[in-house]
Amino acid sequence: MSEKIYFGVDVCKESLAFCGPGVAGQMANNAPGARRLLARLPKGAHLIIEASGGYERELVRVAQQSAVPVSVVNPPAGARFCSRGGPAGQD
Repeated sequence: MSEKIYFGVDVCKESLAFCGPGVAGQMANNAPGARRLLARLPKGAHLIIEASGGYERELVRVAQQSAVPVSVVNPPAGARFCSRGGPAGQD
């Protein structure tokens, strides 16, 4: 089993901004943009996406079709996760 590498994605109506170890960028929020985003990720990537009023649905659909793990979290939970340092900061 390969190590999980977490990538945060900020979803907006028009764009997907993503960041993780050694990779960051911005793509259009549509199916081609989602496929380009996934193509830039290393093996073992796991997307963490805040629920964004439905704007995240296309990225989630493309990620699932591509067998890329994806977690959609509500915004307060995402903020708590980040403030605790991610998985390593959990008690």
